[in-house]
Formats: sequence, structure tokens, C-alpha cells
Amino acid sequence: MMLSPQIEEVLAQVAWRYGADLDALCSALSHESAEELAQALGIELAVAEERMARVRRSVSVQTDWGAGCKLLTEDVQQELLTAIAAW
Repeated sequence: MMLSPQIEEVLAQVAWRYGADLDALCSALSHESAEELAQALGIELAVAEERMARVRRSVSVQTDWGAGCKLLTEDVQQELLTAIAAW
């Protein structure tokens, strides 16, 4: 997954809130890895799975070219940012 400046900004806020390593969060998101997210945030794997599931749903819609009009893409991008911010 490409990390846009908006995504990087939200990740930086999450890193600050948790006192987490920003590079570790970027890696977790890039790999869509709940295990990496749990380790980066110091949370239980089950909680990380729930949080990453929302991200995965957004990403799967975003990569579905059959769905893709610009409006949908913008809505999905906002959903992704909201999902990350909720970490």
C-alpha cells in the first residue's frame, strides 16, 4: 500500500498517542499486519485484528477497479483515514 501524506499524518498522530515507533506503524499498515500492529502499539493481537480488519476492508474496496469512480475512491480514502485514526 502506498502511504499518502494524509495517511502518514494520521499514522504520526497514532504514534504520538501511543508513544509508538512511526516506522513500525507504517510497516504494519503497509503489510496490513495485525501482528505488527499489536507489537507496535503494545496491544493484544485480538484487538489489533479488529482494528486491522477495518483497514483491510477499505483497502480491498480501494483496489477493486470495477467499483472505482473518483467519488468512491475519495469516500474509501476517508474511511481508511478514519480507521487508522481509531487505532
